[in-house]
Amino acid sequence: MDRILNRIALLLVCICASTLLLPAATVYIDENGHGFFDGIPMQFFIGADTGPGGLANVLTYVLPAPVVTIINGDLFLQDAGVTLDVIRFNTFNGVNTIAFYSDNVDGADALADTPSPPAQFYGNTVAIPEVGPEGDNGAVYTPLVAQPGFAFNAAGGPIPMQYRIVSDVPEPVSLALTGAVCVVLSLRRRRLV
Repeated sequence: MDRILNRIALLLVCICASTLLLPAATVYIDENGHGFFDGIPMQFFIGADTGPGGLANVLTYVLPAPVVTIINGDLFLQDAGVTLDVIRFNTFNGVNTIAFYSDNVDGADALADTPSPPAQFYGNTVAIPEVGPEGDNGAVYTPLVAQPGFAFNAAGGPIPMQYRIVSDVPEPVSLALTGAVCVVLSLRRRRLV
C-alpha cells in the first residue's frame, strides 16, 4: 500500500513541477492601447469597467483564447509606495478583460489616463513597484494561484502568465523595440512548446 501511495505522490509532484516549467504566456499592455498576447495584437476599447466602483470610460483590453477564465482583482502599481495606476482583471459575461487606470498627474496624455482610480476595489489585490525612468516605467507581474490575473484554459488547467505593463508613454523608438521583443519572445515560446 505504501508503494502505491509513494507512486501517487511522485506522480502529483511531477504534474505540479511540469506546470511550473511551462513557458509563460506573455501579455504586454501600455497606456495607449498597444497590447500583445504572445506577440499577437490584442483588441481594446474605451468603455465601462464592470468591476466594483468601475468608471465609465476606461481603456480595456480583451484577453484572447486560450484564456478561458482569469481571477478577478486589482493590481496596484506603486511609485515610491504610492499607488498611481491600477490594473484591473475582470471576467464579465464570459469575456476576460484588463482595465487600465493610469494617473493623469502630468496631464491627460494617454488613452488610459482617468480622473481617478475605481471608486471601489476588489477584495483580491496585489501591490508591486513600478521600475524604470519616468516616461518609460512600468512593471512585470507574474501572478500566483488565486492572485488577480491568474489564468485558466478550457480544461481548467493553469496558464502561466507574465504581464509586462508600461505605465508611462514610451518614446516611439522604445515602443517599436518592445513590440519587436514581444514578437521574438512569442516565436521562441512556440519553438519550445
